[in-house]
Amino acid sequence: MRQKTSITNPPELRSGDVELSFRVNPHTGVDISYKERHPEYTSIETGHDFWELLYVDRGQVRLFLDGKPFRLEQGEFVIILPRQMHGVTPSGTAAPFYVTVHFDTTIGTLGELGSTILKADEEDRRLLRRMLEEKINTEVGSYALARFHFAEFLIRAIRHQTQRVPAHAPTSYIQANAQERIVQLAMDYLAANLEKTICLQDLARAVGVSKSHLEHTFKKLTNRSVMSHLQELRIQRAKELLLESCLNVSAIAAECGYSSLPLFSRRFKKLVAISPTEYTRTIRAGLPPSRSSMQMLGKGCQRPFRNVGV
Repeated sequence: MRQKTSITNPPELRSGDVELSFRVNPHTGVDISYKERHPEYTSIETGHDFWELLYVDRGQVRLFLDGKPFRLEQGEFVIILPRQMHGVTPSGTAAPFYVTVHFDTTIGTLGELGSTILKADEEDRRLLRRMLEEKINTEVGSYALARFHFAEFLIRAIRHQTQRVPAHAPTSYIQANAQERIVQLAMDYLAANLEKTICLQDLARAVGVSKSHLEHTFKKLTNRSVMSHLQELRIQRAKELLLESCLNVSAIAAECGYSSLPLFSRRFKKLVAISPTEYTRTIRAGLPPSRSSMQMLGKGCQRPFRNVGV
């Protein structure tokens, strides 16, 4: 008699399982928020009857779940279950920047991601950026698009948990890694030399490739130019110094590579929508940051929670 073999399949996602809507938190009055916190910020533990995503864009936060402290680092996120008590405080002296999303959903398998820290890849971060951009958009269908981007983000999180083999391997492992190494070297050089005057030719020479090859590879892998990335790094560093240091605005401008205060103020306002002084006053008062800040979602898989002492 042939013995039956039991096969365990990963949870299925049917079309009816992906219903999703954003939920306004009655305590904060928001459903999606890009939060920029002062290093001394703290929140009380609370619980609610809807789901919540917490994604750390910059810095580190200490997350309390049912009274137990855990640490979330840059690029990591966690799904907080309905009615689960939770609170967030900065971890260390750096100002944290993070995204919160409050939502209702019928994705039954989402609960299996509880007690797990996941790390976002580039596609995950792209979906979060698109969600934030559409949420503040006023064009027709923006709410629906924001909802669709977030639903895809959640489905990818579930698949990352149940699938061990990537669906699409690169056509050339060696070539892909060589390109990634070029971009990483360029990013590292820019991050380490923000206060200096940097031109593409000097950067290409430091990385060891031609200027045209650097421009093409960087744009291909990051979907933005080298100079756009440099400006974002400088403004991000300026925001951190405004919150964490005692330097005046002129000193911060020089520290971030700007030759004059007016130039720094113009670039800062272009990306953040408010002046450096207004930004500092807004964050210290605990008010929401400017909407354009949501679009500066940074770059950051999966591993068990790290329990850390209080």
